[in-house]
Amino acid sequence: MNMKNKRLYNIWSGIKTRCYNQKCLDYKNYGGNGIKLEQSWLKFENFRDDMSESYERHINKHGQKQTSIDRIDSLKGYSKENCRWATWKTQQNNRTNNTRIYFNRHNFTISQWSDELGLRYGLLIQRIKKGWCVKDILKPVDKPITLFFNGKKQTVFEWSKELGINKQTIFSRLNYGWTVKETLTKPIKLKDK
Repeated sequence: MNMKNKRLYNIWSGIKTRCYNQKCLDYKNYGGNGIKLEQSWLKFENFRDDMSESYERHINKHGQKQTSIDRIDSLKGYSKENCRWATWKTQQNNRTNNTRIYFNRHNFTISQWSDELGLRYGLLIQRIKKGWCVKDILKPVDKPITLFFNGKKQTVFEWSKELGINKQTIFSRLNYGWTVKETLTKPIKLKDK
């Protein structure tokens, strides 16, 4: 058995173990959840014949360490139609326990939005924890929020400095649905400080 087939065999064997060996630690997440191999893949030769060509292409592009089997739909079993070779990052984005954000007809994980928009992952997490709306969670940092009031257009930071209103107070008021006029003119109560 050559090295490629040996690695493919080990991958296939690992799949089979996760799906059928109740003593395997991962069984509860695979076989215990109804995840099985398609009938023909119970024989290694069929798995190899279906997956070796795409395996070779993936290794040539990403390297052996970044090549692992991935189920496209993580709720379905292992089959030629539902399996692909993927990098670890792709696999992590395909987990069922990921937080996903749907915006502008795109449904991405936080990590995918981070890559797509060039925003730090931690920044997106902070925004989510603060309860920001989706549009603002995904708003680029280099485009500050601007407000138009009394014939002037300024960033929230500039309005904050000019009016002596904490910028978090401005953001909070806007998030609660206040108009720009109310946000910038309503007196600050002691509890707002």
